Amino acid sequence: MAKTYLQANPSHKISILDSNGSIGGVWNQERLYKGLVTNNLLGTFEYSDFPMTAPKYPVEEGKSIPGDVLHEYLNDYARHFSIDGSIQLNVKVLCAELRPDDSWLLTLRRNNELESAPWTISTKRLAVASGMTTEPNLPVLKGQSSFDRPIFHSLDFVKCRRYSAANPPKRVAVLGSAKSAWDAAYTYAAENVHVDWIIRRDGAGPTWMSPPYVTPFKIWLEKITFTRLATWLSPCIWGDADGYSLTRRLLHTTFIGRAFVNMFWRLISNDISSMNAYDSHPSTAKLKPWTAPFWHGCMLSILNYPNDFFDLVRQGKIEVHAANIEELGPAQIRLDNGEALSDVDLMCCATGWKHTSNMSFRDWEGRDLAPQLGLPHHSDIIGSGSNVDGGNGDTELTVRADEAIFKNFPSLKSQPQNIRETAPTLHSTSAGGGEEKSVNVGYRLFRFMVPPSQFQKRNIVFLGAVSTISNSLTSQSQALWATAYFAGYLTGWQQKHIKGDDGFKRARFENTEDVVATDHDEKQVDEEMRWQTILHNRFGHWRYPVGYGARFPDFIFDTLPYIDLLLKDLGIERWRKTKRRAGESGRRRWEGWREWLKPYGPEDYKGLVEEWMRGRRDLDC
Repeated sequence: MAKTYLQANPSHKISILDSNGSIGGVWNQERLYKGLVTNNLLGTFEYSDFPMTAPKYPVEEGKSIPGDVLHEYLNDYARHFSIDGSIQLNVKVLCAELRPDDSWLLTLRRNNELESAPWTISTKRLAVASGMTTEPNLPVLKGQSSFDRPIFHSLDFVKCRRYSAANPPKRVAVLGSAKSAWDAAYTYAAENVHVDWIIRRDGAGPTWMSPPYVTPFKIWLEKITFTRLATWLSPCIWGDADGYSLTRRLLHTTFIGRAFVNMFWRLISNDISSMNAYDSHPSTAKLKPWTAPFWHGCMLSILNYPNDFFDLVRQGKIEVHAANIEELGPAQIRLDNGEALSDVDLMCCATGWKHTSNMSFRDWEGRDLAPQLGLPHHSDIIGSGSNVDGGNGDTELTVRADEAIFKNFPSLKSQPQNIRETAPTLHSTSAGGGEEKSVNVGYRLFRFMVPPSQFQKRNIVFLGAVSTISNSLTSQSQALWATAYFAGYLTGWQQKHIKGDDGFKRARFENTEDVVATDHDEKQVDEEMRWQTILHNRFGHWRYPVGYGARFPDFIFDTLPYIDLLLKDLGIERWRKTKRRAGESGRRRWEGWREWLKPYGPEDYKGLVEEWMRGRRDLDC
């Protein structure tokens, strides 16, 4: 975001506030440990304007990227684009206060100096990019105080490893079922430490873990998800943004089309199951997912370990327990199936994250702004059904959204029968610091970035409040969209409801004069934005019930259409596989087979910012 915004607005001043002690977010120095690698293979986790190339970055082709290499890459990126000087590390934002003039007053504190006095700064525009893996969700277990052994969250796995180096364990317990649990179990079992892996009986069950290459033809799985033809085979409510609405309609609303879609997903399921050989041993059978991969979202992950994970299970080094923890005792874990795990040296909780903001938002009178900003919160006025109206009085729109979703994708009516809660109950502190209440309303942001209530004010965006298979491509697209939004230049989206700095409502389109909008125009566009916000966010509830779709945007095959949607808003070409005619500047020759069958990657979006800036010389907003 910082790089893109400054490229478009070089005279502006920005401050990047990072609570960590080093650059990198999830990949900061404090989270790195030996053996940590990305799920993405080389060539898919990089920005379009800064390729990750050898020999600078020693990564083998077709291999995952080591954590320390990615950390170095992100630091090099910041230095290359001269944004490192704007970064303030170890600075935590405690609160953002919305002032009467629509600016923000931020209360800050040194993250490494708990006794330091807070201070404040003000800003006209605020981009919140704290992501989804900031606040650990650590369960409180009965008898925890008597356990007398350390309990770590996967966020602190580096500390866990340091403790293990000083106090070599013989038996370790891992709680959780997602990728971080697999990583912890593998790390210890590979060192001949016995691992008791506890997967909650009332949870979502083991996640799908796939080899990087699937099908008998050994096709790169990540590339499949970025191939247009494959994206058509996954229901996506914003999928029409790619320009192939008729194709999607035929595939998802006709008998023959749905049979073809079902065959595709059975192929994926059977292929992964066959390669992992779940049923070849009683112990590996315990890791067989409880629901089809179709319903999982980004919980589906990659087997990126040096050796065969399932060998460790067959050898008994990893023992799987599908049960709930009933109580802890001295170095003991008692399960509700009657088992008692004794002489446990430590426990690692891979129990996910609190998907609430790690900072509070209030108005100048101290009232909580989470509901108004479309952020996760607790509501006492939920309509009929699960999270129907989001606590915002949107029951009628939500019911309409459900009808539209089921009409376009009838297969989503047949939800899996064994859905369970995907994580322990989330909590959020009520305004004023009082009683904690469970979060029952997820994100409600337009384009998964902007609170509809603030859209006209152009004063805040939330970046990275999504979980996708390609964070680099998604984040660079969101950054450009947010930059255009702040400037009032979303040329592909009706802009008649955005107010300029002079107070007039203006529509900005290329090669047109500014047009003053009427109140009727503004109302119509506001209603359309509200509808799309409800529709798109509600879609996740039905599409990924085993993932986190009801809480925040969580998608895999939907990522390319999402990028298409953002580029369409920006007025930028979505179909980027076409070639220019020889000797004909500016014209493109459409080649359908390339657009349909060639996977997209960072290289296809090279020069995206320059493409958008072309012809826009008055960007400083």
